[in-house]
Amino acid sequence: MSPDQLDDAELVARFETLAIAPAAFGHREHVRLAYAMLRGADFGEAALRFRCALKRFAGAAGAAAKYHETLTWAYLALVAQRMAEDPAVTTSHELIARYPDLVDHRGGVMARYYDVAAITASPLARAVFVLPQAVTMAKHGTAVDDKRRTIERVQTGVRMEKRMLLVLKALAGAHDLTFGDLLEGIVLHAFEGKSPFGGESLAKIAALREVYGLDLTAADSHLLVEAKQGRRGRVRPA
Repeated sequence: MSPDQLDDAELVARFETLAIAPAAFGHREHVRLAYAMLRGADFGEAALRFRCALKRFAGAAGAAAKYHETLTWAYLALVAQRMAEDPAVTTSHELIARYPDLVDHRGGVMARYYDVAAITASPLARAVFVLPQAVTMAKHGTAVDDKRRTIERVQTGVRMEKRMLLVLKALAGAHDLTFGDLLEGIVLHAFEGKSPFGGESLAKIAALREVYGLDLTAADSHLLVEAKQGRRGRVRPA
């Protein structure tokens, strides 16, 4: 049975007893294991458990030198953050479906904080935890700061389709944006006839649509009718 067929409890049990083939345990499985160990546990205790288990697994596979301290702790922190931001996630499979950037090692969320190729190759970062360098943070922040525009925002109440809202909120979280910031970006691109999403974001949206069962398409625009509430709060078709 492949690790992908295991539920979270089975994954942890088999990993800690060295019952998973090293060749079958890749980055995706690392992220799943981190979620499984962190769920319902104290972060510090779960993180140490994960670290010890991973080092033992690597050692048993004859690959002790492959253990990477910085990437291990960085991913644990990122997974824990996503879990705290989206408590509705209840399994590691669901976490990955909602946040595929966690399993895109080279171009995903980790690339916002580190030069992934450089940190992976760094002997220092492999041996001890290394904080993100200022130049890396500037790559994702300072250059943008120079182009920022001061605006006035107002509060507004807008009703929208429930599944669509869930997809948009999850997408905003995946990009470390506020919900309002995401909507502003979509609108500004639309006003100029431009697509607001690249290939990576479209892939995330497709995964999130599947998670939330969003089957609406552009053809449904302006044809949506809100369901009416019944006497006891039950929703009935209009």
